[in-house]
Amino acid sequence: MALRSRDAGAPGRAGLLAGLISGVLLFSSATITTLSTLHILATRADYQQQFATSGQPNINTFLVGDILSGVTAHLAINLIVGLVGGGVGELISRSRGGVPGRAAGGAVR
Repeated sequence: MALRSRDAGAPGRAGLLAGLISGVLLFSSATITTLSTLHILATRADYQQQFATSGQPNINTFLVGDILSGVTAHLAINLIVGLVGGGVGELISRSRGGVPGRAAGGAVR
């Protein structure tokens, strides 16, 4: 059963929390995966080609910088997507009479 609240801002806060949690999980898992496989990633031809034009002192610095910039961007992207989803939830709850959690037939749990 879904958690229900009478607060009209609850969907927005839920979206914010979902965006933050998913962003942190992505940041953590992608960073750990990259750091644990640097020796494998450094052998890829496409990364070697990008590294050659990057100006970085070594390929490990290039790879770590690349993943950190990517996952940092995804922290913001996930937050925005969560807020948009929460905003849609708020709009839906307000269109149903402004009281989230109202079940069909007017009963509130």
